[in-house]
Amino acid sequence: MNHIPIYMNHIPIYMNHITIYMNHIPIYMNHIPKHELLTNPLSASQDMDNADLELLKLAPGRLNPKFSASVTEYNVLLSSAAVQCKVDCMASDSGASYQIKGNKGDDEKVIKLNEGLNEILIEVSAPDGTLKTYTIRVTKLAANLAELSNLTLNPGRLDRPYQKKISEYYATLGWAVNEVTIKPVKQDPKMTVDIDGNAPDKPIALPSMETTVKINVLSPDKSTTKVYTVHLMKEDAGYRPKPSPADLTCGVCSSLCQCPRTLIQCGHSFCSVCLSVTQRTDKSCPGCAANPPNEPPFDKVDSALRSKLLDLEVECFYCSTSTKQSELLTHAVECDSRIETCTQCCMDVKHSTIESDHKDCTITCKTCGQKHHKSHDTSHQAMCLQGSSLPNIELTGHSIKLSDWEKKLRVDSGDSFDELFEAGGKHEAMYFKLRGLASSEVEDIRNALHSASNAYANAIAANPKSAKAHYRLGVVLEELENVDDVYGKKVEKSQAQATGNKEARDSSKTEEIDAICQLHGVSGGAPLAAKLQAIDKEYHALKLKGDSFRADRVQELYAWKSKQATQAEKICFNASSDGTYLGKASKKYEDAVSLEPTAYQYNYCLAWSYLRQMKFAEAAARFKVCLGNKPLLKHIRYLLGISLSQAGTTDQEVQALLQEGIVSYQHWISCVKRDGPSTEKIMMA
Repeated sequence: MNHIPIYMNHIPIYMNHITIYMNHIPIYMNHIPKHELLTNPLSASQDMDNADLELLKLAPGRLNPKFSASVTEYNVLLSSAAVQCKVDCMASDSGASYQIKGNKGDDEKVIKLNEGLNEILIEVSAPDGTLKTYTIRVTKLAANLAELSNLTLNPGRLDRPYQKKISEYYATLGWAVNEVTIKPVKQDPKMTVDIDGNAPDKPIALPSMETTVKINVLSPDKSTTKVYTVHLMKEDAGYRPKPSPADLTCGVCSSLCQCPRTLIQCGHSFCSVCLSVTQRTDKSCPGCAANPPNEPPFDKVDSALRSKLLDLEVECFYCSTSTKQSELLTHAVECDSRIETCTQCCMDVKHSTIESDHKDCTITCKTCGQKHHKSHDTSHQAMCLQGSSLPNIELTGHSIKLSDWEKKLRVDSGDSFDELFEAGGKHEAMYFKLRGLASSEVEDIRNALHSASNAYANAIAANPKSAKAHYRLGVVLEELENVDDVYGKKVEKSQAQATGNKEARDSSKTEEIDAICQLHGVSGGAPLAAKLQAIDKEYHALKLKGDSFRADRVQELYAWKSKQATQAEKICFNASSDGTYLGKASKKYEDAVSLEPTAYQYNYCLAWSYLRQMKFAEAAARFKVCLGNKPLLKHIRYLLGISLSQAGTTDQEVQALLQEGIVSYQHWISCVKRDGPSTEKIMMA
């Protein structure tokens, strides 16, 4: 547009010089945006009320949140060494003015800092007198402060997110972890931090099953010291002895205590994991309902109990050799029967067979180019997504329809599909961030997911053929169901006490029922109906014998198992009903798969949804598509075996799939115990 005049009410505007000629007198409008001159000749008068800042910085320091003209409040954290800070700002309108209010120094823009909170106000006045105030709250740390801002470790994680009020933490590590690095983050760079007298970045050796370290924090003025304590405990590495000694048994899971923690208020001990789960909704003791102290710590490590556990005789994960838990590591790492993952085919096999049976064990499909184990070639050819023998993978009889519940999620915003989809992703990221913070409110967590669902529903409205938008909405809806499961409704104290030993009671009842079923020729994997029939037979047999005491007990077991059947039906209903989050998610997964029938992630989520609905044949069809995409994923092979067996298929191929899955699951459990929580996704690798 260089040198080409644009006429507005007979006034030529030359855009290259941004000069307006009025009666041959040039008027220079240096600060007026070009698009306003082109589109709106009255913009100068309309923008007279612009009191926005175009630039706002603080040195030293970083604004939180990041500067935006529409955001008027910011926070800044500065070291105790900071004496003053300088404000740098500029108004969006050249005709606007601003004034900085605060404890000023010699320079208009320099603010002297006091210890604690300092408030800086920037008052912007538009050409028409409109006022807008930006506030920066600067916190200058005290010189005698000795607190960390965060505390993490690698490998592993703390039992709870770091909180300034809590100075004692626990961490559970795999039994094969020999060293760990603790990373304390200082609030003030002038603080001094050491771990047991050593530099913070030095790895900590773990010679025993339990190691306690002290993190010493010294304030900048050397007047205050704060000590953080971290108990590093290794997982037990063996199977639990049966029966478990009563004094070493967790009252929640009814199994041998793992990394036990003892409650301060009553002295009862539980597994660290069990205690964390039960205290999500109620901090009282799961056993006796004793109320916790008003302030942390709420529990501690019982060293005597820990020593007893480490002295117990247990069996190796891989063979029948017995040894003490504290000595099992030496044996397990050299056990010939240990399970390892083949680097070529990803199958889990015994160490002794790796060299003989898994040399050049994979072949490449000539059709799709995917690698798979030689023994799986026939099954892969049947599932190859580019092969000729694959059955129809389209969802038959499905069409994308707009449901009433989805209409309610939509709000016309005028944004494009890309903007809406990106907004949904940001809300999801916020959800995961809030979920990881102990201080987050449940309502804030739910609101983040609701905002994400609104964004994705609007994105679908903008582009109904976007499979990824349908899929992401399904994922968000499923997360809403998970939030209800985890946080749920507030549990009354009497209910919390009653559910404290639920797993222990359930475990005992399950063993009794399995014994009755075996007595009547019913296997442990039989359907619920067959098990109930076996229990009913036992009840009538005892009645005929006149053993009313045992008959009453069997009648209780029948009622309990019948209730389980009702719960299973409820899960099935929730997964298929349009009135539940799971049901809505299932519909969205179906929409995504109907648009992209071969996509791995869409088919995987839909297959899980079908499993919940007990549609085993449909689930098997989706898992086959997943396996056609990624033939080396062992957990998909296992899930396919389960789906086919539940659908009534019992051929040798199904048995092989299930056997592979059982071995992989055992290997996964042993790896989690060996390496710690960081390997919990090993079956997904």
